[in-house]
Amino acid sequence: MRRLSSFFKLSKGNGAEGPLSPQDMLRVSPADRLRQREASPKEIRDGQSPAKGDRPLGSSFWEHRHLLFIITFILLAAIRLGLWLLPFRNLLKLLQKISKSNFLVPCEDKSQISVSKIVWAVNAASRYMPGGVKCLARALTTQVLMSYHGHTPELRIGVAKGHEGKLEAHAWIEYQGRVAIGNLPDLSRFIPLPSLKGVKL
Repeated sequence: MRRLSSFFKLSKGNGAEGPLSPQDMLRVSPADRLRQREASPKEIRDGQSPAKGDRPLGSSFWEHRHLLFIITFILLAAIRLGLWLLPFRNLLKLLQKISKSNFLVPCEDKSQISVSKIVWAVNAASRYMPGGVKCLARALTTQVLMSYHGHTPELRIGVAKGHEGKLEAHAWIEYQGRVAIGNLPDLSRFIPLPSLKGVKL
């Protein structure tokens, strides 16, 4: 039986759907950093990545940002491996347990990790992951981190017929009715499968 992950498009995190890269963020002026605030759903959709709070961004901010990146990178690598080694249902069970436990080390108070920070971390980790990352691994990583930090993401998986009639699948995360990660110019051609929300695994 072909594994579910083999149907999903390869996404190498080139920044088309995500916020600024770490290098771009370093070029933001101090005045702009002071004006950064929590992202609205529209900003999440447009790929902007402001930080929470109208406070100066000192060294502690970058320490938290780096720790979040490291945690995300490790989680993304583990999920990518899990998609190869585990049945999909078993992997979802494991990820549910992780998102509801204290398994992950919070880089600051859980409630202070905004959706935009999580999206930034997943996009940044995807860029540095050897071999690239498929959309399903990115979506699952985002789902775990958002759930862990008190947000309510919804994993969406859609299917469509590609060239020569071949079946294609794509995974993305919706949050408050908006696409948080996994947006595509032609996303509307993918027919969403029934939501897994509330399904007993």
